[in-house]
Amino acid sequence: MLKQLLKKQRAVPLYEKIVLFSCGNCIFWQQNKQFYMRQHVESPPRRRVTFKFAKTNVMKNKKGDVKKGTSLKKGDVLNITALLKRFPAVCALMLFGGSLSPLFSWGYDGHALINNGAIKNLPSEMKFFVKKRKVINKHVMDPDRRKGDDREEPVRHWLDLEYFGAPPFRALFEFKKPPREEDYKIRSGKLPWAIAETLEQLTEALTENDGEKIILLAADLAHYVGDGANPLHTTENYDGQWTGNRGIHSRFESALIKRYDSSVKIGTFSAVYVEDPLKFIFEYLIESHGRVEAILQADRKSCWEPGIYDNYYYDRMWGELEALINDCFSQGSFTLASLFYTAHINAAKNITPAGDSGTN
Repeated sequence: MLKQLLKKQRAVPLYEKIVLFSCGNCIFWQQNKQFYMRQHVESPPRRRVTFKFAKTNVMKNKKGDVKKGTSLKKGDVLNITALLKRFPAVCALMLFGGSLSPLFSWGYDGHALINNGAIKNLPSEMKFFVKKRKVINKHVMDPDRRKGDDREEPVRHWLDLEYFGAPPFRALFEFKKPPREEDYKIRSGKLPWAIAETLEQLTEALTENDGEKIILLAADLAHYVGDGANPLHTTENYDGQWTGNRGIHSRFESALIKRYDSSVKIGTFSAVYVEDPLKFIFEYLIESHGRVEAILQADRKSCWEPGIYDNYYYDRMWGELEALINDCFSQGSFTLASLFYTAHINAAKNITPAGDSGTN
């Protein structure tokens, strides 16, 4: 209806079209951010956003301001210019809200940092990983890109540990495989089993010496392990929605890391061979989960006024969490390097030496 009225009265200036379009996108984001923030099983619903106006009228007075009146009649015009003048902050929010896109975990920079930290600490005999580091980084976001096409992919990126009891989450160690599909409505996540499965596939690719597969599977493994390095991927309070920290997920893993990624320090270490990969992965995620409360507390400390997340907020957040973030990335790199090394050792065991009787 609004489009018909505007079309009938006058040509619509470009900036008004932009605001209307941004409003629509912002509404769509607010309605569906649960899907994007968490990437649940269902794909984000595809819906056409339409504007519905109440029957109470919006009329303009001589100054062009909006005022209440009788019911909206044919020929009345919604004065968006007046709205822009009266609500610049809201309009700006809507304008930038229109450009919001589905959130990727750490983003490319964070995942690449973890992968680089892992590869630089690999034993010297694993030259292939060193040589192909940049190519692996190029594909490190592939699992996120698959979310829109594969309904089974989104749940592979997190684990809500609360579904497995209280710390130290002993019930988790009973699950050698993910919970049954009929029980899976609780949406506990499949991250540890996704890591273990990808590790097995990488071992097979190394055994077959399939270079292309090795690169793609190494990138997938780097991504899943990197997701586990983010404590907010291990809790059902993933966005602070239960503790008054709503929005912390993107503030922590995207905005804060993007500002300070060059300051993240990953030390040197020696990768270890992992006898029981699934147990190793469980322990890694439980350790990561132990950092959740510190992130929520830092968020509350750093926000000087509710809803204001400015330079002061992010500077203070970094001051509060610098050591914790370094631990997240260092532990992620160590875990990834150890799994790379484990795949390398297991693949070497699977390769039958030339001339062995097993080749006959």
